[in-house]
Amino acid sequence: MRAARTLVSSCVFLIVLGSATPRVVVAQALAGAEAEKNIQVDAFYEQAKVDIDGGRLPFAVEKLRKALALRAPDPRRVWKVLMALAVAYDEMGRPLNALEYIQLFLNALDAYGEDPGKDWTQRRAMMEQWIVELRGVVLKSHSGVELGSTPGGARILIDGRAYGDEGAARTPFTVFMAPGQHVVRVELDGYKPFETLVTTETGRASALHPTLDRKPPP
Repeated sequence: MRAARTLVSSCVFLIVLGSATPRVVVAQALAGAEAEKNIQVDAFYEQAKVDIDGGRLPFAVEKLRKALALRAPDPRRVWKVLMALAVAYDEMGRPLNALEYIQLFLNALDAYGEDPGKDWTQRRAMMEQWIVELRGVVLKSHSGVELGSTPGGARILIDGRAYGDEGAARTPFTVFMAPGQHVVRVELDGYKPFETLVTTETGRASALHPTLDRKPPP
């Protein structure tokens, strides 16, 4: 809300001055709003670091999720928040949630499409090693399903609920479920949803990769 007010105020102020075309004015205002988002994300992140150091992990998670919800325009800020959430959940003894955020981090780097730089490449290698260790822990009580789709980027629902802490999981993504029967569904705009019943066993890893059919034209 504050960012929206800043955007409107900036637009009005600059247009009244008549110092730029409306298109340039809007671009300048949007840039200002994006910069403010980055500042807010940084503030939440730094506060969360203090909470993690002080053992106040639930408070850290709350702040980091607020930071993530801001959708910072700078991808590196999103990456560091995802990493911090993985660390916080792991220290809380919740490896399943930690796994989710590591996967989101790795998928975000894949989607970036450019060389992220030496530091982030090293962090990626560290997270890839960590995810293997956490999967071993989680598979002692859960089953893992490597869920993909053609095309990718489909929303994942398990037993009618969006998967994960954020509900942000998109194919390809490894989902972990308690042993038993579960309804797995993937949805993508413009395509018919795919749904199937799977039976899972503790410690078992499997894969599912449906091809989605396009919806007929209206």
